[in-house]
Amino acid sequence: MASLRKLFNDFSYKEKSILISLLAVAGLYGNYFYDLLRGAVEQNMTAMLNNMAVLVVALIIVHIVFHIVISLDDVDEAEDERDKAVARRASVFGYNVLFVAVLAVIGRVVILGAFQDSGTFQEVGGEGLVGDADRVPPGSFEIANLLLAGLILSEVVYYAAQLFFYRRGIQA
Repeated sequence: MASLRKLFNDFSYKEKSILISLLAVAGLYGNYFYDLLRGAVEQNMTAMLNNMAVLVVALIIVHIVFHIVISLDDVDEAEDERDKAVARRASVFGYNVLFVAVLAVIGRVVILGAFQDSGTFQEVGGEGLVGDADRVPPGSFEIANLLLAGLILSEVVYYAAQLFFYRRGIQA
């Protein structure tokens, strides 16, 4: 515990703030996606909207509480050129992850839409669309969650890259 405390004492206020954001986003949204994958989340857009409202409020509360805690020991430093360079460099990594995630979701929609248009899917006894290997075209709930997962993953990469660059420095 003492070594953990020493590690965090070596962090600047900015690094602690980024760590709080990283852990809050990864923890809260990670829990949402874990519940979603195990089927504990109601799969409709109204429930998703309610879940997102709760998550946003929880993120705000976590940020406020933990920023109050770290501000008791540290003072907020003015942003300098290094901070801007770290944020700029980290945003490239976050953006690339977001770009790939959006392309993957678009690819999923287009490919499965092409299967649906070609007649690979057929309506069977009012049970919905079935076809080769029970492929079902993605609905708005699935697309929204896939895009949200890409957005959250890009934010986690962005925060992690910022911490990495603060610890290791930026190579030109």
